[in-house]
Amino acid sequence: MALNLPNHRIVESEIDTDSVFLVIMSRAVLFEITLRASNFLGTPFETETKEWFYKVNAREEATDSEEAPDDSEVLDEFWDWLVLPCAEYIRRNAPVIHEPISLQKFAFPPTHPLRLLPVDGIITAVPTGGERLSESTLSTISASIAGLPPTVRKVSAADVLIYQNLDSEFDHTCDIPRRVKVAEHDPYFKTVIDAGDFIREVSALSRISELGLSINVSKLYAIVLSEDEQLILGILMDWLPFGSQTLETERFIQMKESHVKWERQIRDIVKVLHSNNIVWGDVHPGNILIDYELNAWVVDFGGGYQEEFINREVAGTKQGDLEGIHNVFCKWLPRWYLELQPNTGFDAD
Repeated sequence: MALNLPNHRIVESEIDTDSVFLVIMSRAVLFEITLRASNFLGTPFETETKEWFYKVNAREEATDSEEAPDDSEVLDEFWDWLVLPCAEYIRRNAPVIHEPISLQKFAFPPTHPLRLLPVDGIITAVPTGGERLSESTLSTISASIAGLPPTVRKVSAADVLIYQNLDSEFDHTCDIPRRVKVAEHDPYFKTVIDAGDFIREVSALSRISELGLSINVSKLYAIVLSEDEQLILGILMDWLPFGSQTLETERFIQMKESHVKWERQIRDIVKVLHSNNIVWGDVHPGNILIDYELNAWVVDFGGGYQEEFINREVAGTKQGDLEGIHNVFCKWLPRWYLELQPNTGFDAD
């Protein structure tokens, strides 16, 4: 669907049989869009509206003998159909921004509640006023949670700046930021999702820092609080410029001559962690980075596990770490190395 839409990110959505609530962020402004199918009864848009609700509510069922589009395709087209009538309103009320914006403004932007209604023969975005329904454009947890090390540095979201990246498609006015700026530092920003995982990761990184452990893990810089200090928005860690270079990358899977070295490096890192009663936890290839000098790094101490690499019974333990490393380097990596070789006849499944 070729549409002239302002760049935006979907923050929240809710669909039922008769209504849809869609929250998008564009140009550092939040737009809450509501549509009720009952408002279109007896209008030229009644059939079209009913068809959309039918498709999104029963999108797993084929409606005819042809192959039905997958769920994501149907939803993407539905979201575009909802945002299109709002495009002109967005352009008028959210001008293009080129200067940096604070993480505070990004997380708690101005909000425009809109209702889509048939007006003069067109679907129109009508401002409704009232209170905003969305709490934040980022997930947050209460700053009153217990268990955080008292020595952890805290910074205000108002002092964290998001810059436009002219070398990528990243839109600093709506896309969740990764690299930010705080004073003279340029750390990596990791959003907070679960309170338990957050405490676990901050505690592990804080202990690594306090002990002065010289191992290949990203170092903790600070946690980010909302300006009123009531909410935690995320973690700031040292920026790793090779952060997208995981062991899952085909080039590294093919580098068989380096696999033994990387396994030894990961085992050495984990040995240091375990000797200081720190568990890595979520061991899998996506959490192993390879830097520009072809050395291995460990990332993500937030908990969780993948059953392909760690059994549920030992998840979150030292034994689970060792089991995960074994499964990555002795099973997963050899299997996918063979899969990528031409004419092996090997089936990864």
